[in-house]
Amino acid sequence: MLIDTQAVDKQENVFVFDPTRAKRTEFGNASVGKTPNGNFRVTLELPLNDLRALVGYDPRTILRDKKGLDSSVDAKLAENYRGVQRSIDKRRVDEMVAYLHAAATSDVYADWGGLTFCTNADFDPDTNLARFAKRGKILLPMRMTLGISDGQHRFCALLDFARRHPSLMERFTQTLTITFFPETKFKEFWGQDFHDRNRFARVVAEAKALEVDTRDLYTQVAKEIASHEVVANAGGIGRESSNLTNLGVLRKFVRSFIEGRRGLDKSAITTPNLTEATRGEWLERMEEYVEALGKLLPSWADPNVREDNLDSASAALQALGVVGHELFAHLSDPVKRVNALRALGQINWSRTNFSTWNSVIGQPDENGSMIIPSSTRQAFDATIKFLRSELNLKS
Repeated sequence: MLIDTQAVDKQENVFVFDPTRAKRTEFGNASVGKTPNGNFRVTLELPLNDLRALVGYDPRTILRDKKGLDSSVDAKLAENYRGVQRSIDKRRVDEMVAYLHAAATSDVYADWGGLTFCTNADFDPDTNLARFAKRGKILLPMRMTLGISDGQHRFCALLDFARRHPSLMERFTQTLTITFFPETKFKEFWGQDFHDRNRFARVVAEAKALEVDTRDLYTQVAKEIASHEVVANAGGIGRESSNLTNLGVLRKFVRSFIEGRRGLDKSAITTPNLTEATRGEWLERMEEYVEALGKLLPSWADPNVREDNLDSASAALQALGVVGHELFAHLSDPVKRVNALRALGQINWSRTNFSTWNSVIGQPDENGSMIIPSSTRQAFDATIKFLRSELNLKS
């Protein structure tokens, strides 16, 4: 955290960005290293107040101010920032704020990686290395230009979290790394840093990540459904061709069953049907539906015919989730529900059933011998539309 109180105006409120802040401030909780090409790199652990004061701007202000009219932000920094960074997704930022708030107000784990910044400021190695070796602290300019290479959305979420929940700001700290680039290479190295951290990053497979997730309610319900006898007998859940499907697709099936068509969208649901209070009720409905599917769908009843049918394709499972929601959440007449399920059992899911599935769930293969299922929004919605029609459900 900020150590050198003599370097900071006693009246300064670091919760508000102030371009007139002190010239240099001493930092503890620091480590010093170098990049492969010899640039100094400093890693800090800061409370949110200190992080805001050090960076001194909100990226959204820079990206909105395309004409450079905001005098509170260095014009050259703003120009370089717009040339390097991408746009900011407000919805994603809001989801991150909610993620932090849930952890800060309950016993739910949350954390994320360090933010990565770069600067053209002088590191002053003679002073800093001696100071660091002797006291474990470094002296950094508080007016230095800081560009974000990685973590722009996380930084915006931290700013919004601090504004919305000021009483919770001191519950945690944020790691950040600052790399010192030469003035003449600043924009070039900044852009390359942004490229390398994003272009070479590999996102872990969704199914693999979900296997270890214990927070998300839809994932929890999906894991319970995965252990259902019907699913186990149909090949179980995994990433092999012998499995009914993987955990990622099963979660989408669960989410669409509970939330309906909106459950297929990636965005957060502001008023979800699934809560801790309703979890048992939805799980009971899902188990009843899965029992029915085990008797009605060819690949669910006999995994040996899966390669010949489309009923376990991703688009099919997600569409089945949506119509399942309509059957068990909106269709109150049990007789109509039974009739609809019977109609579901009459559908020919064969890959060679071109008259039904061509341009609905997928397209013919190159030999024109069978339908290859697609995983596009168009395939999902076309399959939902077809099933609704066959089951005589209102859209």
